[in-house]
Amino acid sequence: MREEPFDIVLCVGSQHADIAYKTVLGILTYFNYANIWIISNPRTLDKLKLTLPFNKQLIYLEEDKIIPEVSLEKLKEYFKRRDAQPSRAGWYYQQFLKMSMSLHCQSTHYLIWDADTIPLRNIQFLNKNKSLIQTSSEYHRPYFDVIKSLLNLDKLIPKSFITEHMMVSKAIMKELIGTIQNTNQKQHWVFNILSLIDKTNLSQSGFSEYETYGTYALSNYSFAIQIRDENLRSFRSGTRVYTPNPSFKNLEILKKLNYDYVTFEVWDNHSKKATSKNKKLAELYYIVLKLKLTPLANMILKHFEKKIKKIIE
Repeated sequence: MREEPFDIVLCVGSQHADIAYKTVLGILTYFNYANIWIISNPRTLDKLKLTLPFNKQLIYLEEDKIIPEVSLEKLKEYFKRRDAQPSRAGWYYQQFLKMSMSLHCQSTHYLIWDADTIPLRNIQFLNKNKSLIQTSSEYHRPYFDVIKSLLNLDKLIPKSFITEHMMVSKAIMKELIGTIQNTNQKQHWVFNILSLIDKTNLSQSGFSEYETYGTYALSNYSFAIQIRDENLRSFRSGTRVYTPNPSFKNLEILKKLNYDYVTFEVWDNHSKKATSKNKKLAELYYIVLKLKLTPLANMILKHFEKKIKKIIE
């Protein structure tokens, strides 16, 4: 049975505009979307509007209009008052925006999807109205210190809820926000979270919306989520293979290697010489394929597979 269409939310930083273009095209191709909410600053939204195909289900939303009481500038001012790095405010802001989309999305569930992560095939996200949850091996203690202080919940599973996407129940996320707000009615729920993060972690990574939502949902609504028995096949270091701006032919190589999605982080270190060589090799693959030299084409694929395995290790 095919899933009912669901809303999809992407927060796009100005540095992600180029890769987000390909991400959205992948979502349009492979996902069963209702609306696709693209959140960013006005300048980045204008750029995406000019490059993406017209689709009435693409909704462009200015970030400052999502949480009227909290803007990026207000967060930066807060960070300055606490002698924390104001440049880090945007990293927290995009998390709060994704949580707040529970007040705007129209479907019962919405998919939070990282703007630098390109889907390569159809993926199932719901099973009989249960959210299918991807996990990872990541662990960052400060996230759980905040969860404990905020919600009095401990880490519940050995793995982490932090991945490149999360299918969220709109009702559960709204309840989570309400619970956070009730911890201190005198200030906005965003500052209830930030106030629990010490100065050192505030300047780094002190809060995770994925870890917080996953822990809250599993603790209170375990019947509404299903942790995947087998994780989707993903690769987080696509930049090291192809730079942060892969071509569509580059992506096809990764699809042929059976990846469900691949992330291209703009900050990831990569060798210009190696990535240039990989792109030329990808071009050669298609020439060889067109000439029906299948054994040689398979050798090229195996070569890419070895490269990726080496990066992962």
